[in-house]
Amino acid sequence: LFNSAYLEKINDHVSIIFSPQFLLTNMGGVQNYFVSLDVAVDINHIFRAGLFFSIMPIATSFPSSKSKTVSSKVDSIKLSNFYYLGDSLFITPFSQYILHPNVGVDLGFGKTDYSLSDTAGNTVSSSNESFLIIIPTLEAELNLINNLLLSFTVGYRFIEPIDGEVRGLSSIQLVLKAAFVLP
Repeated sequence: LFNSAYLEKINDHVSIIFSPQFLLTNMGGVQNYFVSLDVAVDINHIFRAGLFFSIMPIATSFPSSKSKTVSSKVDSIKLSNFYYLGDSLFITPFSQYILHPNVGVDLGFGKTDYSLSDTAGNTVSSSNESFLIIIPTLEAELNLINNLLLSFTVGYRFIEPIDGEVRGLSSIQLVLKAAFVLP
């Protein structure tokens, strides 16, 4: 029944994939979610290279004890306008099966506005911060039909600040995505 989804992808085939994503993560001990869009070129359903953009639509605050900040007088950290973008590379072993793994990595950079507050709620420091991001991932992909893929991804998002005071934002992320394939 679903075999045609595979048969058309194995012979010299290049397609464009649009993939809206919902990401759930735990930053600073607080559940956060991101929305993301990945646009990729898929070659023979074996190699995928693309560009992604992710944004946290709602600001979040967490205790500074959950982060490695420079100042010990800081009690809480508030992040807003948190986004990152970059390149994604995936390899798909066993692509001849309807359900198969993808192994990949996202590489990029991002930016966030932050404010650091003391125990009285006074702002100690406020600025923006740039960071590098690396996300190795393992994905289970289900080829439903020719033009629709569903997947669940587990990855670890390493965040390394380029400048600024906020550290310790790296975390596991879970991703649910639907991909639309244009032949």
